[in-house]
Amino acid sequence: IVQNIRGDISNFQWALNPDGNSNTTDDIPDVINNSWGSNIPSCLTAIRNVSNALEASGVAIVWSAGNSGPEPSTVFGRRSLNTSLVNTFTVGNIGPSYCEGTGSLLIKPEVVAPGEGIRSTQADGGYGLLSGTSFSAPHVSGAILLLKEAFPELPGSDLKLALYRSAIDLGATGEDNNYGTGLIDVFAAYEFLIDQGFSPTPPIS
Repeated sequence: IVQNIRGDISNFQWALNPDGNSNTTDDIPDVINNSWGSNIPSCLTAIRNVSNALEASGVAIVWSAGNSGPEPSTVFGRRSLNTSLVNTFTVGNIGPSYCEGTGSLLIKPEVVAPGEGIRSTQADGGYGLLSGTSFSAPHVSGAILLLKEAFPELPGSDLKLALYRSAIDLGATGEDNNYGTGLIDVFAAYEFLIDQGFSPTPPIS
C-alpha cells in the first residue's frame, strides 16, 4: 500500500510540473479526468495535501463516482475525499463519503451527468454504446473546459463550483447521495458565473 500511495502521489505531482521546469506553468492541465479505483484510504494526510495542491494550482479534478451504492462502503479511494465542496468532484450515483466532515462535505456525488448508452470507442477499434460513471465524468470534464474557454482566468475550483451551484435538482428536494446537487447544466453554469460578476472572453471568430 505504501508503494501504491507513493505512485499515486507521484502521478499527481507530475501533473503540477509535466515538463520538469518550475519556471513554466502553461503546461499544467486545466482538468484531470479520473476513472479508476483504489483501495488506498483517501483520508490520509498525504493524499489530502496533494489534492489540495492541485486545486490551489487551478486544476479541476473530476472523478467518476463508481457504479454501485449509495452505501458508504462503495465509496473508496481518492474520490471520497472532500476538503471543499468541489475539491474531489465526483460524478455519478454513489455517496456518501466515509471521510470526516459535515453537511455537504459528506454527500457524494457532487453532481450527475449523462452516462447511459454513451457512444464511445471500443478496444477492437470500433464504436459501441457503453454505460457507467466512467462516461458521466468526461461530460463534466468537457463542461469545465467549455467554461474555461469563456472564463480562462478562473481556476478549476470556481468552474466546478458553478456547475455545482447551477445543477438541475433531481429526486428528493435538495442535495442528496443519489444525485448530489443534480444534473449539470453548462449554460446555467455560464450564466451563474456572469451573475457572480465575471465577464466572459469573446469567442474567436
